[in-house]
Amino acid sequence: HESPGAAITAEKRPGDWLFLADEWKKAKIKAPICMAYRMNQPDVAEKAVADGRIDIWEMCRPGIADPYLPKKVIEGRPEDINTCTACNQGCFYYVFIDAVMGCMINPRVGNEWDPAYAINPVAKKKKVLIVGAGPSGMECARLAAIRGHDVTIVEKSDSIGGEVKLGVKSPLLYDWAETIRYYKAQIAKLGIKLKLNTEATADSIKAEAPEVLVIATGGKPSRPKIDGIDNKIVTNVFDVLEGKVKLGDKVVFIGGNEISIQTAEYVAEMGKEVTILEKGKHICFDVNIFNILQHRRLMAKLNMKSMTNVTVNEITDDGVEISTAGGKDVSIEADNVVVAEGMDSEDALAKAVGTTIAPEVYTIGDCAGVRKLYEAIHDGYKMGVKI
Repeated sequence: HESPGAAITAEKRPGDWLFLADEWKKAKIKAPICMAYRMNQPDVAEKAVADGRIDIWEMCRPGIADPYLPKKVIEGRPEDINTCTACNQGCFYYVFIDAVMGCMINPRVGNEWDPAYAINPVAKKKKVLIVGAGPSGMECARLAAIRGHDVTIVEKSDSIGGEVKLGVKSPLLYDWAETIRYYKAQIAKLGIKLKLNTEATADSIKAEAPEVLVIATGGKPSRPKIDGIDNKIVTNVFDVLEGKVKLGDKVVFIGGNEISIQTAEYVAEMGKEVTILEKGKHICFDVNIFNILQHRRLMAKLNMKSMTNVTVNEITDDGVEISTAGGKDVSIEADNVVVAEGMDSEDALAKAVGTTIAPEVYTIGDCAGVRKLYEAIHDGYKMGVKI
């Protein structure tokens, strides 16, 4: 697990380690061959068994993400499997820092004892309106519906997923597509009403007349105070991932955080020349220790550049003017500058409607305060079992 080479991270696609099992089979080892390690999807494992490459599918993280995975496979319900995304956050990372093991996509793991995570039937069925079909809103809807509430989600875009939907485009986040697939299936099976292309307003909320209103409108890229921030070459990570920006050959990212790195990798895969500027000592400073090396390896493979301990002085028509830690002024050419220094809460609706528009009003996820995906999903879960 501590190998500097890729072992458990998303660099390894499902089934990538099967070549080792092939060697053991060739050696005619008499014992049954079991295999885990990046085999998070049952179709890959079942084919490996059917082809005689392994005898037993061994799993750790997939069983943490969904303890009922084997039962769902037996019952022919693959759409109900909550597939491990190899985020390594609550499992490997938490265990190695001596924290209680958890799971990003299965909030109950490690919290089975906590009443705040207990799933109990509702004493009174309520009409629940959730604004936003991002991870926090969808998880809240899932739990509220399981418990017996009448749940409706309104989403202003044409599909569910929120930031997860955008993140799937990043080279190492392909498994997030499974998370969206899972929520799509649960929304349908639990009878949750989903209204896409619907922007919530005070009037539309009043028309719905919910007993419980949960606002989960997510976050938005922050706009730091930088000279030239309004220059025509400036954009943000959302617009890049949504394909709203025509990218030139040279793209500079301001910010070395996880979202910036993931988006920069997406851009570099297009063949663009990418430079990341970070004011602190390190890039990937908010990435858990198990995933830092995979980003560094991919960045090297894609010939991405990074500079740390720099101050961005100005964004111009031609690029970015910076100062290094040694006081040297440097000009970096860019066709596009992606400002990615963090996120702010998208709380305009919450502020507009206040707390009296429904008998119960709550905010969750980034809307309530910027947080990681792990915390956003857990936030949605806890609200879903509370209301």
